[in-house]
Amino acid sequence: MKFDKAIKLMEQGYKLKRTNWNGDDQFVFLVKGETLGRTIEPHYTFDRVDSNLFRVLFDHNVFSDLLAIKTTSNQIQLGWLASQTDMLSDDWEVIENEQCN
Repeated sequence: MKFDKAIKLMEQGYKLKRTNWNGDDQFVFLVKGETLGRTIEPHYTFDRVDSNLFRVLFDHNVFSDLLAIKTTSNQIQLGWLASQTDMLSDDWEVIENEQCN
């Protein structure tokens, strides 16, 4: 499938990969900004110099949706950017109809 359809499926919570990627266990998925904010916020203490910045970020819910990739080294990398080849390829596929929760 083409990248535009892959994006729509990621918005619905599906994990996707390209057939031609070397790593069988790597995939891309969408992280909702609201989920990211709720996940990060409890882990910060506000007694540091940058406390005002974090208060502004969390108080105003400015986290945007982003793409993430699970890498072949089993790490989650936030802010994955598709290359031109990724965007123009038609070999995108859903991973076993599995959705992210």
